[in-house]
Amino acid sequence: MSAEEERAEEPAGEQGAEEREGAKSEPDTAESYADIQELRSQGRAHLDGDFDGIMVNGDGPSTYIEKFVVSGGRRARVVEVVVGGDRVRAEQRTYHRVDHYADIASGLKADHVVGIFDAPGQGRRTTAVNLLAERVDPDRVRLLVPGEGIQPADLCDERAELFESGRGYLLDLTGWPVDPLVVDALVELLAKLQAYLVVLGDRGHAAHHQGPNVFRHPPPNPLDVLHTRLGVLAERHVAECVGGCTPDRVFAYLERCLADADLARELEFRASPRVVVQFAQTVVHGACGNREPAELTAKLPDRLRQAAVEALREPGAAPDEPHRAPLRQAVLAGYAVFHGRPLAEAFEASTLLCHEILPRFETRAPGLDRAVFDSNLSELISHIIVQDGPDGSEGPKLAEFVAPSFSRIVLDVVWHDFVSTRAPVVAWLDVLAGHDREPMRVRAAQAAGLLARYDFDEIHRRLLRHWARGNARYRDSTALALEMTASSERLFGRVCDLIRSWAEESADSRLQDCAARAYGTVIGARLPSDALRALRRLAAKPDLARSAAISVALARLFAASAHEQVLDALGDWRAARDRTVRLHAVRAMLILTRAYLGSDEQQALPALVAAREDWQDTLVELWRVALIGRETAGRAWQALHRWLLDAEDGGRRDLVESLAARVFAPPVAVRAAFHLDLWSARDRRSALLARLRAQIRSTDKGRTDRS
Repeated sequence: MSAEEERAEEPAGEQGAEEREGAKSEPDTAESYADIQELRSQGRAHLDGDFDGIMVNGDGPSTYIEKFVVSGGRRARVVEVVVGGDRVRAEQRTYHRVDHYADIASGLKADHVVGIFDAPGQGRRTTAVNLLAERVDPDRVRLLVPGEGIQPADLCDERAELFESGRGYLLDLTGWPVDPLVVDALVELLAKLQAYLVVLGDRGHAAHHQGPNVFRHPPPNPLDVLHTRLGVLAERHVAECVGGCTPDRVFAYLERCLADADLARELEFRASPRVVVQFAQTVVHGACGNREPAELTAKLPDRLRQAAVEALREPGAAPDEPHRAPLRQAVLAGYAVFHGRPLAEAFEASTLLCHEILPRFETRAPGLDRAVFDSNLSELISHIIVQDGPDGSEGPKLAEFVAPSFSRIVLDVVWHDFVSTRAPVVAWLDVLAGHDREPMRVRAAQAAGLLARYDFDEIHRRLLRHWARGNARYRDSTALALEMTASSERLFGRVCDLIRSWAEESADSRLQDCAARAYGTVIGARLPSDALRALRRLAAKPDLARSAAISVALARLFAASAHEQVLDALGDWRAARDRTVRLHAVRAMLILTRAYLGSDEQQALPALVAAREDWQDTLVELWRVALIGRETAGRAWQALHRWLLDAEDGGRRDLVESLAARVFAPPVAVRAAFHLDLWSARDRRSALLARLRAQIRSTDKGRTDRS
């Protein structure tokens, strides 16, 4: 069966039997749901640990807000990123001031706007964030990301309301020709609003800007940056290390590394501040194995890139010889995609690539074993970890590279330096994205999303637009790929536009379903209000009545801390005139009964609805509809049984009991009596079930006596 046929194949039914009543599209248990989330988070961390976010060491997710300006007669987007005070304060603690910092700070104070010009990766953003945090509260620092089609002059339009009083803004215009008159207009606007703005530009445009509010950005000394970062990272490492690292041991090791002349020379002549920040993490982790400084120097990203090029080139090939080893290149790409996963998965994926995909592009006989372990390739896989299972037995062996960032570097090199390997890798990801095992699908989708950052149009044309029209597995892979792509600030707006077009402009129910899945990722979590509005419109579409994508998306937005917004949405949905909207709300509620909060894992719904009676009313009504609905009754009674048992020892037992008593009012009472009889007989120790059963029987007896 071809990849196209596999993508399109859908089990029997309108949207597939696996989506009927949400079966198989919804996790069966809270544990399985957590496993899926962990699987996705692990993939993002392994493939994208150093994505181009606001700050390299930022903690926690950012909030995204969409704003619009009129450009050339049409609306164009500007994304505002709410950085978060904790992230800004963390950056302040580790920042090393550059030369002329005081002059730049004085310029910002006087003119409200300064421009900083240098190449990316030289610490411009970190400097900008610290400058702004000195002028405004760290919680009021924002990043502005202009979308496609915007001209810098459009940002000066006061009617667009891009800037608000008392806030600090970072505007990255690297690569944009900025007219000095635009800077002057921004100075006037920001001074009027009593707000502050730092504009980032590149060296190529610095000569065009002269004046008291325009500065070159001399990069800080790499060793100074490393020394500043290491102190904070070392404290964190000691607190988290499971290998028994002590403060004395770690700091003694760091002093030895900082005193190494070769390491200092490498950093001074080869490393940008961004590279040093990433390298600091490697140095701290080196304390566990007491690694020599020379080993750490080999892990500098530029060294790793050269190592990847050498490993991907055919043995014996001259540096200027055409790259003639697609087999070798593709196999290493396979290990890159499955870095950190069980070795069996990586080997299975490589076997698929070598024996099924490459023959379409390659006439030579594949030699899998040699390709995987030949030459210096085995050296790149530094060690195989034996992971202890929960019972102390040996777990699966994991394939891990010498440096965490090596996976991304390999994919970068494969895509940009070895063009002949692109087609096989794309075809391979196409097959893996529909694999019957979720771990394989997740990594393939996330790798495709990473490649889309390099060439969005190409990956969209060859993979994403086909996956989005495929079966449920491929649609899920599309959402994961877009989630990975959207973590690039440069592409976030474009990804949102694509998803919005599927949700609002397409008549294809599969594209609509795919949009719902995408809103259930980090993309929706960054714009929860927009995501909920879009999901509400999708919920009313008859063709999506059997799809579980909408209810799962609601549950994932809830898990991403949009608790109040999701509960408010469920209240609106349950009152909707459209039956399909109410059905999606019921399905979402059933998933949320398996959600827990905090380290003590208290049930999420009782803990939250205790604060508001309208939420309690919503929960009761949704339970009642679920328990008598033809599509949901079977799962609902099972979910209710589990929910009551979980509440037995919880702090919200009384609330759950009162809610259950309301749920069991007629016409649910007859069925409730039947199920409570069964449950009480099975769970004789449950006092909660016994009390509810007694209440039902007492109510029934009272009605019988009155009649």
